Amino acid sequence: NIETGIVGLDTLVKAIKKFDENTYIHIDNNKAVISDGKKNVTLKTVEYYSFKDIDFADGNTNIVAGQHIKMAIDKAKKAISDDTSRPMFQGIHFNKNYLETCDGYRVFQITLQGTEFDDFTVLPEYIDILSSIGKKYKTTIEIKRLDKNYQVNTNIGDLHFTLNGRVLDRQFPDTEKFFYDSNISSILIDFDDKSELLNEVEFMYDVYNSDDNDKKSPLIFDVSRNLFQMTRKGKESGTTTTIQKFEVIKYEYDENFTMGLNAKYLLEILKSIDDKHSMHIAIDRKTSPMILFSENEKYLIMPIRL
Repeated sequence: NIETGIVGLDTLVKAIKKFDENTYIHIDNNKAVISDGKKNVTLKTVEYYSFKDIDFADGNTNIVAGQHIKMAIDKAKKAISDDTSRPMFQGIHFNKNYLETCDGYRVFQITLQGTEFDDFTVLPEYIDILSSIGKKYKTTIEIKRLDKNYQVNTNIGDLHFTLNGRVLDRQFPDTEKFFYDSNISSILIDFDDKSELLNEVEFMYDVYNSDDNDKKSPLIFDVSRNLFQMTRKGKESGTTTTIQKFEVIKYEYDENFTMGLNAKYLLEILKSIDDKHSMHIAIDRKTSPMILFSENEKYLIMPIRL
């Protein structure tokens, strides 16, 4: 029969692990005594009335399978910014029916079918918690928007887990305007199987495998009316490597088109896209980003000036 009192979860778990036998807990005078009849551990407690009540949310609720939220987070988090001057980019933005991230060079959008999020950003420390729940447990995660924060609820066995997060004051940019329709793009390249392109980009990235060289030695796309090829400088000055050509489905330029990209960014995207899904690359004009479309996923990469 446990009286009311609050003890830190980590502290309580560490204390219980010290006992081999069944234990009982007695709370009295702001102290919790844990005992197995042979030895005791005493912990300081917080009185229940001083513990902040949880304001359980009403309104728009989204229930997502744990493994689905983990998959979406693992894909989206690669484009989280580490720029502390732009806190809205340091997490994952839940908006409409998708998760999105932006670091100034890339924008990732991962759709979660059957959801309708109310515009809030989950910061990194909570992202890891959500991903861990989806990885370890077959459960559903309930996500709600409150007035100035958001709430995540889930049940793991007999344990009910609630997480309250703060909604950022700054507005996340409207990224939809960056994703132009592939039907109006000037260049379109289709891939029923991305594996060949992935293997070639991975090889090209390994030619220069340090982050410092990603901008100094961009992956160069040369596109003509029928074909495109990729080129990247090798480790020795003056050497280049050109990979196999791929067929261009749509081309609306009178001359050849050249674009520079960060090889690491493109490689991360190709690895994120499921092998079973087809993919197409769209480019509108020379100063516009490259966009990769796959089932329920959109990725944008800004070009590097050549």
